Formats: sequence, structure tokens, C-alpha cells
Amino acid sequence: RQGNMNMAFVYYDKAVRMDPKRSSAHYKMGRLFLSKGMNDEAAGKFEAILKDFPKYALAYEGKGQVALAQGKLDEAMGQFREAVALNPDLWQAYSFMGIICDRRKEYREAVGHYHKAIAINPKSGNLFNNLGMSYLLSGENEKALQAFITAAKLDPKDKKVHNNMGLALGKLGRYDEALEAFKKAEDEASAYNNLGCVYLAQKKYREATGAFQKAVELNPKYYEKARENMKIAEASMKREEAAQQ
Repeated sequence: RQGNMNMAFVYYDKAVRMDPKRSSAHYKMGRLFLSKGMNDEAAGKFEAILKDFPKYALAYEGKGQVALAQGKLDEAMGQFREAVALNPDLWQAYSFMGIICDRRKEYREAVGHYHKAIAINPKSGNLFNNLGMSYLLSGENEKALQAFITAAKLDPKDKKVHNNMGLALGKLGRYDEALEAFKKAEDEASAYNNLGCVYLAQKKYREATGAFQKAVELNPKYYEKARENMKIAEASMKREEAAQQ
């Protein structure tokens, strides 16, 4: 809990040496290996648990995380399904299944998994944020906004939630509110740049140009990116005007 992973490992290792079948110590060592990106070592710990305790649900969840980190989505999904079959209260396993479905662009299935996770852990702002992203990617913008609003109430300091809320508001055409949400995520220059990107995606080139210009005015040294976006918007606007003549 103090972030001293090396000493934590030493003590867990000592516990395992004193009692080689202490599954909880093996599991916590596996989680430490996962946090350090040592996937093979983590998998070894989870496998060691399952040899003696084949119905240890958390070990399957751990193996799923290893497979997910390695990009083996089918294998990861299988491990998470096994985990929740053994213990239906493993909300993180449902969350990981939602993440896998998002990567596969199976957004409706992802929403279902996130709802199951939220039913178990309704106080997680991150779960509502993930749910909102699935709705946003599937085009259900109003549902996405409501999920982000809940996420922001649960975790008001999470900048990515406010940024995602800005995206949802922008897609709903509520641009002033979108700008305010972006401001809560980053500085004012970044907020105008983000708003410009929303306009650009919607082919509102004149509005996009204005937003990018504002971003540059607020932070001319930092916002090279805004200048590039402004050039794209201006060029697109000129092409559109030429096509209408």
C-alpha cells in the first residue's frame, strides 16, 4: 500500500517459502509481477495456484490479465469467463471482458459486461467512464453523457472523464458545455483545441478554425498542434466553398 513493491515481494516470497501452498501469497506475488510487466513470471504464479487449487477464481482472473497484456484476446476472454463462473462477484473480470469487447468493436456486448461490473461495484467512476466510452463509440451519445456525468460525480478529479464528457456534449451539439468540460480536463488552450477537433470531425470548418485560432492565441508557443489543425480546417473550408460555387 505504501508503494514499496520490492519489500512487499520479499515478504510474500518468505511467506511462500514457509508455506508453499499458501495461495494468497502466490496470488499477490503474481499481481506484483503483473504490475512490473513481468507477464511470464506472473503466469507462473497463477499456474502454481491452480495446480493445488483448480477452482481459485482469482488465479483465472490473473491469467486473463496476463493474456490481455500479451494481446491474446480470445485466451483472455476464456480465462475471465472461467473466473466469473467460479465467482460471479469478480467485478474486475467483467470490466476486463468489457475492455476486450471494446477492442473488438463489440460495443453492445461491452456495455453488458460493464453493467454487470457496476452492479457489483457501483462506486467506481472508472467503470462508468468505460461504460460511457462504449456508448460513445456505438453512437449512443446521450447514454454516454449520462455515464460520464455519473463518473464525474464519483471521481471529480479524473481529467479523462471530463474530456470524454466534452466529447459526448460536442457530439450532442452542446458546444458551450463541451468547452467547459474540456476546461476541467486541461488548460484553456487545450480546451479550445479539443473543441476545434469536435467541430472538425463534424465538418464545421469555420467554427473549427475559430476554436483553433483561440487556442493559438492563448498559447502560441505550445500550440503547434492547434496551428496544424487550423490549417486542416481552413483547407477543408476552402474546398467546401469551392465545391459550392
